[in-house]
Formats: sequence, C-alpha cells, structure tokens
Amino acid sequence: MQVLEQGGKFIQSVKYGVERRGLPAGIPRLPLKPLNKDEKRELDQVIDRMNATIAAITGDTQR
Repeated sequence: MQVLEQGGKFIQSVKYGVERRGLPAGIPRLPLKPLNKDEKRELDQVIDRMNATIAAITGDTQR
C-alpha cells in the first residue's frame, strides 16, 4: 500500500497493474501522467513479491 499511495499516484499504479495483467487500461486522464520507469520497476517488485507470496500460500503457480 505504501508504494500505491506514495506520491499521489494511486490511479497510475492501478492502471499499470491492470496493464501488467494483460487488460487494457489506457493512459491516465490529464493532468495525471503515467508512471516513470523507476516507479514501474518499484511497483513490479512489489507485485512480483506479492504473487510469489500468494503462490507459496495457495500452491498456485499461475500468477
């Protein structure tokens, strides 16, 4: 949640996460701007860790 809420980029983070799952989300409406490469990398790390944790708990390797 810290990554999602820091810097006021919640919407951009959600849109990027949706795109990562293969669903088109489009770009944020102005005046919002998409995440930059560093922000995407940080969110990728959080999502990857979350998916690994869920897989370890459930035995689901499809994430």
